[in-house]
Amino acid sequence: NVTTAGNQNYSVNETNWQLVVNPITSAPTILLNGVGANLSITYPQQSNISISGNQSATTIKVNGSIQNAGQNYTIGGGGWVANVSVASSQNYTVNETYWGVTMNKATGSVKLKLNNIEGNITLTEGANALLNGTLVTGDSLAILQLFRNETQINQGTTEVSNTSTFSQVFYFNITVIALTTQNYSQSSATYWI
Repeated sequence: NVTTAGNQNYSVNETNWQLVVNPITSAPTILLNGVGANLSITYPQQSNISISGNQSATTIKVNGSIQNAGQNYTIGGGGWVANVSVASSQNYTVNETYWGVTMNKATGSVKLKLNNIEGNITLTEGANALLNGTLVTGDSLAILQLFRNETQINQGTTEVSNTSTFSQVFYFNITVIALTTQNYSQSSATYWI
């Protein structure tokens, strides 16, 4: 508001101006593992959400759980949603950014030994053999199954074994399988007696 006093040559003048400051969209830069896009990684690689720009009243959530910016997290296999939201204030409007994170399963691995040999073996009729399957790479609670000619003969975690008598002349298929878990794909090994 500007007012000019009047005198003998001029009349009183008053001018009004209105200044409007609109809030801007607070769009911070959001990066997943250094990239501003959806992320696809393989377990157990870690994910990291970083933010630059306006960080006031910023909330980071991954599948609804609050996370801290700049920290590394190991998440389980599957699809995840990373959401960064900035609350509105006097100077900023609300802003939300969503990125997808895909955690791919890692490849599991097992080891199979027949009479302590990692490979096919030959036995004489009526002989015994120690059949042993071990989890090499995978979740420690993964279910291991041991099969003889497609018949399950043992089940456990991390290691399974069985001592079997082979009383007939035949080809026997021995297989160990580590079942799929959230973070690891199924793996198997097969040898013959």
